[in-house]
Amino acid sequence: MTLSIPAYAFSQIPAFSDEERRAFESHRKEMAVPVEFLAADAMASIQEEYQVSPSDERTLRDLCVRMETHKYVHNYLLETAQERMTNKRQIEVSYWDSIASLLIPLNPEIVGQFVGFAVCLSSELNLSEDTRARLRNNAFHLVRRLRESPCQSLAWEEMDTLKALLTYEQIETVLHAKNTQLVNEKVKTVWKALETAGLTDGLNREADLKRASLFYTKEYFIKDYYLGDRDMISANLEDLNRHKPRIVNMYEGLRQKDSVRKRHKDKVGAPYFW
Repeated sequence: MTLSIPAYAFSQIPAFSDEERRAFESHRKEMAVPVEFLAADAMASIQEEYQVSPSDERTLRDLCVRMETHKYVHNYLLETAQERMTNKRQIEVSYWDSIASLLIPLNPEIVGQFVGFAVCLSSELNLSEDTRARLRNNAFHLVRRLRESPCQSLAWEEMDTLKALLTYEQIETVLHAKNTQLVNEKVKTVWKALETAGLTDGLNREADLKRASLFYTKEYFIKDYYLGDRDMISANLEDLNRHKPRIVNMYEGLRQKDSVRKRHKDKVGAPYFW
């Protein structure tokens, strides 16, 4: 067991106080087995909830060992269970910046909706070191808040952060990356629906799906970039819809017919009350 993890990798790792270090040295042997189990459980919990890069597994395990060691020494320093619980919770929070820095590249959603993707793309966006640092610090702040309250939505705040730190073109790159999977799933749904309805004979699959993909990419961008501003979303979508591809019009028409059929079926099938 060791207390040291390379400082050059994670400068934000909290240091052991002299009191904590003395407690560790006095109880090193008796701590070894329980800390090993606690660290293994912490690592398993992270792997269950997040994707972990094989190249980062060793570093992450070392972080878990150090974190659980740091927490465990407080069993010898504090008298009440409430004090120990409070301190251990604070220690765990202090390690999550380092843990998050390993997880964000494969799990950008732990930061929220937008900022995690910007952090992942910081090299491609050619950001300055100052901007990267500000973006990372904001990401760590968001991770901590979301861990404390997972159901809260910070999307508006995230978008304000991106607009303060990035150019319009850089934000466009971030949002396209964030929405790529959504767009791909959408165009697959469009083609499958039209194919099932027998409406694909006059279409060029490759060309028309590309047009649909570009349309939905712009649609998602507008809804994200102008998040919370209904007037701007409405105005930009109105302009976008003037150039709606034929394949999207066909799909929306098909959906509208299905909706009318469903309403009619529900109405006809509903019981009559006199």
